[in-house]
Amino acid sequence: MKKVFFILIAFIMMFPLYSQNQYVLNVSAEWMDTFATPVTFTGDYNGEAMTSFSIGPYNQPFTVTLTIVNEYENALAANLVFTKWNIAADDSFSITVTVNDSNPVVDAVAWYANIEPTPPALPDDSIGTVWLEPPQKIVSAGSAFEWEVHVNTGNQMLAAYDIEIMWPVPQGGVIMYVDTSIGINGVEAGADGFVAAAGAEAPGIIVISGFDARGTGPSDDLHLCTVHFIASQRGVNGAVVDIIVNTLVDTSTMNIGIPTGIGGTIIVEEDFILGDVNEDGKIDIVDALLVAQYYVDLDPENYTAPLEAGDSDQDGDVDIIDALMIAQYYVGVCDCPYFPPK
Repeated sequence: MKKVFFILIAFIMMFPLYSQNQYVLNVSAEWMDTFATPVTFTGDYNGEAMTSFSIGPYNQPFTVTLTIVNEYENALAANLVFTKWNIAADDSFSITVTVNDSNPVVDAVAWYANIEPTPPALPDDSIGTVWLEPPQKIVSAGSAFEWEVHVNTGNQMLAAYDIEIMWPVPQGGVIMYVDTSIGINGVEAGADGFVAAAGAEAPGIIVISGFDARGTGPSDDLHLCTVHFIASQRGVNGAVVDIIVNTLVDTSTMNIGIPTGIGGTIIVEEDFILGDVNEDGKIDIVDALLVAQYYVDLDPENYTAPLEAGDSDQDGDVDIIDALMIAQYYVGVCDCPYFPPK
């Protein structure tokens, strides 16, 4: 009997160890999808890690200050700007988070947004310049579009070229991709040019090359080729598309001027207002109801916008969380980074 009693006492003493909370802070960053960026943390625990990562789990509450490393090159290259932490009221790069019994598991998300870059100026009379025409494309989400590549050869004949067109690719997302069903892997010869080979095997880049034994030109504006793209299904406020010129030679294999690439910018416009699923120009409780009805398979006929309009948190699914966010936004209590300011 004493043995059973001591075992029972030992179990009661150990029970809090097994029943207490496991305290953990999950840290991530979002653009069009999960975005990798470095974050430092100081306080009860110190260090730096690339999102997404977790601090913990630990057996006791803790407090840390999270700070975005603003100089992250990938964010700059992708024309992104840090907007805010999802659990903060302002756009501070730092936020102090306490994980305790009230909130044993906390998700801290650093939100990024596209900034609209300034389109590059049209090229001057510099011989050897290769550029995109027009310098800025504004297209609808999911639409097919084309972009022309032009070159200034001065008084030389263009005989061979090798260029790369590059654009940022968010992790798990897309701004645009090459429509390889057209021409040579998505590229057709321009009115004045030629194409020998093109490859778009890696996301965010297409390599184009060509040669002509007799050469073409000379001209200060040769339409070299046309590249066919399909835009993202999501809106993009603006992204830079670069051109790198590896080879630009005449029939004697001499460089044409100083080979230089001038890229462009792209804006992808969504054809719906996020949250306005009945397309009445408002985001209100009716929209929340329709999203909830969709989630429970009622197939509401007034849900007339594209399905993506109901994806309030932009996680790729339309569910009850999205309906709740619309309702909260309607009454002004939602921290909804993808919705327009109220």
